[in-house]
Formats: sequence, C-alpha cells, structure tokens
Amino acid sequence: MNLFANVVGISGEEIPENIIGKRLAVSKKFARKPIQHDILADALIQAGLEQFVPKKPSAVDIFRRACQDISKGYIQDNSNEKKYKLNVILVDESGDPVIRTVQITEVDKQEKESTDGIVIAELKFHREEKLFVINYKDTHNRFPWFAVQKIEEARGKYYELRDTVSDSQFSNILSRILLTLGTPVREIPSLWTVPAAESTLEQLQRLVSFMDTYNRYEEIFFYDILPIVRAEDVAKKVKTDAIHYALESFNRKFEEIQRAVALAKNPSEVGERNIRSLETETEEIMTLIREYETVLGEAMDEVRQARNIVLARAREFVNSPQKQAEYREKAGRVMRTKNQERPANIEGAEIPAGTPKRVLRA
Repeated sequence: MNLFANVVGISGEEIPENIIGKRLAVSKKFARKPIQHDILADALIQAGLEQFVPKKPSAVDIFRRACQDISKGYIQDNSNEKKYKLNVILVDESGDPVIRTVQITEVDKQEKESTDGIVIAELKFHREEKLFVINYKDTHNRFPWFAVQKIEEARGKYYELRDTVSDSQFSNILSRILLTLGTPVREIPSLWTVPAAESTLEQLQRLVSFMDTYNRYEEIFFYDILPIVRAEDVAKKVKTDAIHYALESFNRKFEEIQRAVALAKNPSEVGERNIRSLETETEEIMTLIREYETVLGEAMDEVRQARNIVLARAREFVNSPQKQAEYREKAGRVMRTKNQERPANIEGAEIPAGTPKRVLRA
C-alpha cells in the first residue's frame, strides 16, 4: 500500500545536512483478531516501548464490554410480525457479584409504542471467581428464542474477550507513541513529521519495529517513510505545522482543565492536579519544539509565549470561583444550542498564516 500516492516529494541528494526530518505515513485498520494483551505487551517491550504497555483489563470491565451488544438494535419475530427490544438494567455495579437484569419490551412498529418491560434474565458476574452466570426467569419462554441467543452471545463474548485490549485502546496507544516522535501534518492526520534529531529518529525506529512485530500476528499496520529534504517552502511548512500543533494542544488542554475544575466537587484539589499535568505535558511539547528549532535553525518564540499564557490563564481559572461560575453558566447555554463554535486561539499567540494546502513536498 502506497500511502504517499498524493504527496509530492523533493528530488535531491539525501545527505545528512540536507535532511531536516522524515515524513511518516501510517495507517491502522480495525483489528479482526482479538487483541491479546500478552501479544501486544511483548511486541511493545521487544521494540523498546515498554512504557506504553497497557494495564491488563479487569475481568469486570470485560463483563461490561460483553454486555453492551445485548441492547443494540431490535429483535424481529417474522412468525408473528412482532418486534422486540432488549434493555439491560444496572442493579448493582459495585457489589460482588455485579448484578444486571435483562428486560424485554414489545414494540409496535406503527405506533412506535412499547409494552412495559418484562424481566427475562438476571446476569451476575462474580468478581473473585471471574464467572459470568445467567439466571433465566420463567418468563423467557414466552419470547423468541433469539432473545435468549443474544444473552448467550454476551456470555460467550466475555470468555472470548478475557485478557484482551479493545481496538480503541490499541489506537490510543499508537497515538501516544506518535506524539513522542513528531507532529501531525495539518489537515492530513495520517501524515506525521519527525524532526531529524537522534532521539526522535530512534523513537521512529522503535515504532517501526513494533508495527512489524505485531503485523506478524495480524497485518493491521501500513506505513511509508520518506526523507524531508531541506528547501525553503518545505521548512516553512514544517515550522507552521509544528507551531499549529503546539498551540492547538495548549488550547485543548486548557479547555479540559476548565471543564474538569468547574464541574468538580473539590475544584481546588482537581485544579492543582491538572496544573501539574499541564506543566508536564506542555514541557514535553516544548522539548519537541526545541528539536525543530535545532533542525530548522529558527526560533519558535510564539510557542513559548503561548505556553506562558496558557499556564497563567489556567492558574487564574483554578484560583477564581467567579470564572468557574461563569464557565458553568456558559456551558449550560452551550448545551442548549446545537451549534457550538470552535474555541479561539490563545490570546496573544497567533498561528502563522499562509499554511500550504494538501500538496506537500517531501
């Protein structure tokens, strides 16, 4: 698979002083095989990416995932043209066992009304034994057999998914790795720029090693890598993308802090924790920005300015009950409207204009 089919490269001799980085095109398709935790962990560790090994999923979380499909869609009984809906009712999520009940309702297709729910089964998950137990009620015989089939499929899925990682969690791991080696190309999320620094290029090799190793279990990763050869317009594009990524990240993190603090029962404690996280995450971004400055030979002072601004605004928000109250009031108004405007950039830190469009050079 050629992931650079629509990307124009620059010709030129690929000597170290001409290379300012690598362009990585990476694609991950949906995993069809169960993502076994041990296989994923081994592939990450072998590649030197052990810090990204996820925790083993808890059995009760797998039970919850397995039950999700029970209530999806409707059940059609063609023998009497009746339509049914299954609903899972949470009874006790914190105890041992975890208890849920399954109710079935008959749905009138014309009037779109339904009967009162009738309990047909009780689901119990025993934490210590890690057992998924189904207790059917006498009422279940009054309904189509495939209602019971959906419940049994959930139990089978639990035993199938034990010791596995979800596909969305797997995608999140890939995103976290990518953010340690470079920045996404603006408007093309499958393309990444990796600055030609020793640390980032080594991390790129670790990622490639991981993808190659996992592909031997199931081929889900596709990637291409091209050198980014120094040229004025290319360097400008790389710089613009890096600045845009940094400012967008600062804005997004600031909004997360606003929401978390304003809606918290103990805003002071939550605020302090989030400020520490903001300091760490923005410093990680600045480390990457410094790599770009070294490679490009240009300062990105607008990013430093933006970091100082967002840290100051975050501290101000955390220490201001009035601003938190204003945020809650504004959030309430936004929830009542369908169209929410995108947040403005951090005041005083502008993203450079003139970003090139989709066609790239290297």
